[in-house]
Amino acid sequence: MKFLHLTEAGSTNDEVRLLAEKGELGPLWLRADSQSGGRGRHGRRWTSPFGNLYASGLFPLSKVPLAGAHLGFAASLAIADTISAYAPLARISLKWPNDVLLDGAKISGILLETGRSRGQFWVIVGIGLNLITHPADTPYPSTHLLEHIAKADLDGPESVFTGADGVMVVLAARFDYWRSIYEAQGFAALRGPWLERAQGLGETASIRLAERSFTAKLMGLGENGELQVEYDNGTVESIYAGDVFPAPAPTGETNVIGN
Repeated sequence: MKFLHLTEAGSTNDEVRLLAEKGELGPLWLRADSQSGGRGRHGRRWTSPFGNLYASGLFPLSKVPLAGAHLGFAASLAIADTISAYAPLARISLKWPNDVLLDGAKISGILLETGRSRGQFWVIVGIGLNLITHPADTPYPSTHLLEHIAKADLDGPESVFTGADGVMVVLAARFDYWRSIYEAQGFAALRGPWLERAQGLGETASIRLAERSFTAKLMGLGENGELQVEYDNGTVESIYAGDVFPAPAPTGETNVIGN
């Protein structure tokens, strides 16, 4: 595994895309101390101050076209494992399609981008993880890791938290673990562990698609990671792209910090 580091980047995803377009196929991770043009899903701005983790991985795809999306679930599980390594008592949940929540507040997001260079498909897995700060002016609650690490683990002679470099090592190892499981066993091997941490299964949620918004009960995942919802009349529908909220979504932008 190759690790690259930049003091500042416009966007780590953009930096990695440039490498891919020049023929680099990975696997690699590129981390930046800060971003001036970080973005999340749908082009939403992702605030990127110094001290949090902003990283993008580049990986060749052996299974297309769904493998890129499937690795988003691997990334969610890797982030959850990483948080647990620092805050083992934390209540971590996963929100479809690719948000990680800690005590119900967003701590991380994932941005997936795919492409092809010289006949080889690849995926960029962009991850933003709040370590030492989080924004206070977001429409939905957000948090950061240091708020959830036990004080004794921070103040001892060897603090468990040493900054973004240390977190990156743990995250990369956990992602490699889940990616190897996916490569060997397929998406079904990710689906069960993801559902074990899924937020709001069996509960009614607000769902926002590009063309409409509605409420429905969250039922689970389909065989390729699509969200399955049930309406009041018992009809079940599969959702392939959209945003899910545990309560009716407020008006305006739904962005929180991200990559």
